[in-house]
Amino acid sequence: MNKFSHSLHAVLTRTAPRQARASRSMSRFGTIALSIMSLGVAACGTLTRTAWTRPDVSIPRHWQAESAAAGQTSASVSVGASYNRSDVPDASRSLPADTEANPGGDANIDPWWYAFGDPELNRLVERALAGNHDLKTAVVNLRAAQFAVDLARANQLPLISSSAALSNSHSLRGAHVVSHSKSLLASASYVVDLWGSLSSSTDASRWEARATEQDERTVKMTVASLVAQDYWLLALLTEQIEQSDASILYGEQTLALTNVRYASGAITAVDLLAARQSLASQRASRSVLLAQRTQTENALAILLGQPPGEVFDVPSARLTTPLPAVAAGVPASVLVRRPDVMAAELRTRSTLARADAVRTSFYPNLTLTGSAGTASDALRNLLQNPLGTIAADVAAPFLNVWTMKAQVGSAQTAYDAAVVAFARTFYQALADVENALAARADYQAEITQWADALEAARQSEQRIGWQYRAGSIPLQNWLDAQQASRNADAELASSRYAALINQVALYVALGGR
Repeated sequence: MNKFSHSLHAVLTRTAPRQARASRSMSRFGTIALSIMSLGVAACGTLTRTAWTRPDVSIPRHWQAESAAAGQTSASVSVGASYNRSDVPDASRSLPADTEANPGGDANIDPWWYAFGDPELNRLVERALAGNHDLKTAVVNLRAAQFAVDLARANQLPLISSSAALSNSHSLRGAHVVSHSKSLLASASYVVDLWGSLSSSTDASRWEARATEQDERTVKMTVASLVAQDYWLLALLTEQIEQSDASILYGEQTLALTNVRYASGAITAVDLLAARQSLASQRASRSVLLAQRTQTENALAILLGQPPGEVFDVPSARLTTPLPAVAAGVPASVLVRRPDVMAAELRTRSTLARADAVRTSFYPNLTLTGSAGTASDALRNLLQNPLGTIAADVAAPFLNVWTMKAQVGSAQTAYDAAVVAFARTFYQALADVENALAARADYQAEITQWADALEAARQSEQRIGWQYRAGSIPLQNWLDAQQASRNADAELASSRYAALINQVALYVALGGR
């Protein structure tokens, strides 16, 4: 070993421990710096998020009184108070858990149809909830929203890619020389979420997924209500057809009596023609009722997710089903059970988070990239000659001033529209409840009045019939009395049907029983 080699060896021997100590110090420093940077990133993301508050809506005074009677807090019942949901779970709780843990979500609804105590109605609603195509579409939409959450979460993870290459080369000059080359390369890039843009985007997707879950509940409520409506419409049509059959039989008897009186010369042809016209009209009305029943059966089959053609036997006695009792006072808090109200509120949260994501996306971005690989004649040299690079790239999208203003303004406008939509949905919910409660009392009074009218019409028709047989009045008086009796009978059935449908509307308005 010459002098130079000896000196170099001595220097390297002395400096090696120093380099090792320096490397350990740098490692500790890097760990501390990384921890500080992580805390800084989390702090930046928190500071740039806009605090969400529930949109302000006013409650009518009588609703406030009912809320106070129900024991709600004074803040929720003061004059002009805002809608308050402190007594029930609400959407302002912590961010929903990962959707894959509960793919079906909490999309169940209150089985309000059981309140009518009709096993056949219960069976049909359950069939519809299992097979309705609109509901299946809503489930697909929910799955799509859940995948959107997964995609948003994936954007917060490092992007990793890899490649491999193999090449052979042959010499074209004389000697037979063959060379082989293999290479492996892996690269990764990670966008540091300095300002919380990516996390805000994920939050927006999660709130939208929860809102979509409420959309599914809305479809369930709608399907159940439509099944109940068609079910009782079939009962109404069945009763009307039965009434029509009885009226046709009575009309045939009236026509037979008229023929006898006409043959004896007791009446003119005018009475005979009137009897024939009345009977023909009743038969035509029956044909219309039969067509309506077929259409209703087909509509019900579609609701059940079945092909048209199924025949449903719904006795007319179903119209006499007693109406379930309703509490005297309804506090405003029950409206939070309505899925459309909940969905509208959740979308205000989603659009606010989306606005934060758009706004912070124009802040400076930090992207970390790294690559590692090998290029060698043999893969066994992988650990002997690695190639690697680490780089950081800072982007400044805020320089695009006009684009930034337009996109931020558009996102803010979407949030403002969501707030307006929530207020409109909430007030519509109040109106739905008010209308259904008011109509409930009206229909009950109407049923009583038409029952009295029917009894009076039947007695009148009976007496007028006796007078016609005695020859003291013309036939038209009797035909008019028969029509009045039929009208009262039809109105009574329609009022009973309307009362049942209104009860369904009340349950839907309240979001359940």
